[in-house]
Amino acid sequence: MNFVIFTGLSSDTREYSPDSPHELYEIHFAFASIQPFSGVLFQDQLIDHHMEFSRWWIKEMRTIKFPSQGTIFDYFIDPDTKKFTLWAEKNSRH
Repeated sequence: MNFVIFTGLSSDTREYSPDSPHELYEIHFAFASIQPFSGVLFQDQLIDHHMEFSRWWIKEMRTIKFPSQGTIFDYFIDPDTKKFTLWAEKNSRH
C-alpha cells in the first residue's frame, strides 16, 4: 500500500521498488507534500507565510533533514544523488 501511495506522488519511480530504503520514500513524500500544502500561502506586509511554513515544517517534521541554508522551497531531490539540492545549482548546470 505504501508503495502505491508513493508511486502516485513521485514523477519517476523507475529507480524505486518496495525494497528501497524507507528514508528514500520519506524524503520523496515530504517533497511531494510541501508544494500542495504551501501553495495557498503568500507574503503580506507583515508576515512571509512561506517562511513561517518552512520554519514550522522543519521544526515539526524532524525525520526529514533539510539542509540548514535557505527554506524548504529552495531544494529539490536530485535524481542522481537522491539528496536535497538547491534549485539554483540545477539552474546553473544548464
